[in-house]
Amino acid sequence: MIHSKPIGGRLGLEAGNTDLHAVNLEAALAYVLKGASPEAASQFDLERLEPGGRVMARLVG
Repeated sequence: MIHSKPIGGRLGLEAGNTDLHAVNLEAALAYVLKGASPEAASQFDLERLEPGGRVMARLVG
């Protein structure tokens, strides 16, 4: 089972409030990209770079 939340906190935000959705989408993408390599960061002008923690997950099967 995959548990995810819609960007912006509710479904339909992309149609009902496009400005807020765009801001939330940008923040979510920046969060995902914060673990990019320094080379990628400079190539794509990424500003939010932080060391990531250890990833631990259960295998599902």
